[in-house]
Amino acid sequence: MAWTRALISLCILILLSACTAAGSPTLAPNATMTAVYQPSATANLRPTQTAPAQPQATETPLALAVTEMVNPTTAPTQAPPQRNGWTAAYFSTRPEVDGDLEEWSGFTPAAATLLLEGRENWEGPLDLSAAVQVGWDYQNLYLGVKIKDDVYRQNGTGEDWQVWDAVLVCVDTDLTGDFNRPQRNVDDHQLWLMAGAPKVGENPGAYQAAPANLRGLRSEVEIFAWAYPSDHENGYLMEVAIPWEVLGLQPQGGDELGFAVVISDNDSDQAARQSLVGGVYGWKAADPTTWGSLRLGQ
Repeated sequence: MAWTRALISLCILILLSACTAAGSPTLAPNATMTAVYQPSATANLRPTQTAPAQPQATETPLALAVTEMVNPTTAPTQAPPQRNGWTAAYFSTRPEVDGDLEEWSGFTPAAATLLLEGRENWEGPLDLSAAVQVGWDYQNLYLGVKIKDDVYRQNGTGEDWQVWDAVLVCVDTDLTGDFNRPQRNVDDHQLWLMAGAPKVGENPGAYQAAPANLRGLRSEVEIFAWAYPSDHENGYLMEVAIPWEVLGLQPQGGDELGFAVVISDNDSDQAARQSLVGGVYGWKAADPTTWGSLRLGQ
């Protein structure tokens, strides 16, 4: 009986050993994986109170003012057109036309030294140049002209004076009315002033070349001329009074006129002008828009 129990116990032990050998061995837990899958501490599920987001400051766009166009009820006042030019000083006492420019003291002369024609013949300011003074009163337009000219030649008559040594005065008496008109008309006057023939001071005269209907000698124009040779230059001086009646104008202080003074030179014995100087660059005899201007001072 005892033997039987021992045999049964041995059989049970053998069976248990066989089962243990046939099963998979127990693996040690992987610390890494355990850490990955290990549940975390209990989370606080209550909603977190967060401060409201502050709006970011943005640049305020510039407001463009829109001005509605308003049609003016009256036309704007337009300033009268102007050109660069000279001012004629007012003579409260009529100057004597005697070639003495003492009465012109204080009148600023304007230079007429721009070469307009004959560069191949012009030898510099001592050959031909001038200083011009302009004055006025209610009877006359006055000129005081000092001309440097190394050789004086004047052998023409009337209209032919212009191809010798002479002075041309251009006056547009309606500057505002035809400011942009490039052709001469009846209010554009041109007078050639001659200091003497054949010598300075001998029978000086004036010839009106424009407008065409007024061409001819103008004995109303007063001229006194004399030569002034010196050690370093030669030339002549002219003092002139041109009646406003010759120009068809009744002047007022502040009037603006088209104006230019041009000097002709011929040093030869042939009737052919050699050079021309003036005070307005680009001057053309037939184009009044190139004449510059003259303001009658008060």
